[in-house]
Amino acid sequence: MSEPDRGMGLAAEEATALIPLFEAAGDELGLARAWRTLSYTAWMHMDLAEHERFATEAIVHARRAGDAREEVDLLTNLIGGLVWGPTPTGEVLRRVESIQREHPQSRKLESSALRARSQAHALRGDFEDARTLARRSATILADLGLTVNAAAMSMLTGRVERLAGEDDVAERELRDGLDRLRAMGDRGFASTISAMLGSLLADQGRDDEAEELCRSSRELAASDDTDAQSMWRTAMASVLVHRGELDRAERLVREALAILATTALPLNRGEAWSSLASVYQARGDFTGARDALENALACYEPKEDFIDAARIRERLAGLAG
Repeated sequence: MSEPDRGMGLAAEEATALIPLFEAAGDELGLARAWRTLSYTAWMHMDLAEHERFATEAIVHARRAGDAREEVDLLTNLIGGLVWGPTPTGEVLRRVESIQREHPQSRKLESSALRARSQAHALRGDFEDARTLARRSATILADLGLTVNAAAMSMLTGRVERLAGEDDVAERELRDGLDRLRAMGDRGFASTISAMLGSLLADQGRDDEAEELCRSSRELAASDDTDAQSMWRTAMASVLVHRGELDRAERLVREALAILATTALPLNRGEAWSSLASVYQARGDFTGARDALENALACYEPKEDFIDAARIRERLAGLAG
């Protein structure tokens, strides 16, 4: 277990022990902060179903305590879990729009809500709405002076353009964000964007460039960064498939799936299963490829990720033909 894991584990144990004491004392703010600690622990492990449950409980107590700042911070965190977790995109839009209406005074919360709505619209194929919302979010971040977060917006804009099939624009967005983050010395966001760009280039057959980006992501990513650690493996597996190194490719994909096994990250899991299908298909194991694609579809469909689900169905149809 890493030091951050140990620290968060101890904090979660302490928070759990304090909850009944705060309940007995009627300490609503103490309860809000205890549940917040549990929500952050769940977020760290990308257990986003539990994260949502804990964050929602914390919000209830922050509201009862009358602490508006605590409530807004918790809502901002909740929104991130909704968009990346298993909540269907239609429900994400309804809930986030409701949160936005109830808290019009917080520009930071508004920016978070706009980002979530942008991704949800992109996954549903509403690309113009997604682009408009992303631009509005980026403007707010720039106005607030949140330069690292503004640069990290390329994770969203790059994803939107890739889903829209605009790979050249996606590459431009990702490279711009990565350059800005590197200049600021960021590692966390940069590791994820490196993996995203590596995946994009691998799909275009630009394997040497993709490998370099995957190596960069691996070097930058924290050991407990589930997102980057799974993504660079999945992207590098695509490179290895192109080179015919199928055993190495399968090993990397299975490592990614193991990392994701205890998480609620349907988009990452879907991509990993899709990558495993490519390994099987390259071997001529069409039954294995079909099973892996069905698993990918089972990740995308409940999320209401219409674009990736359609891509997987097209691959399944090709196998059937």
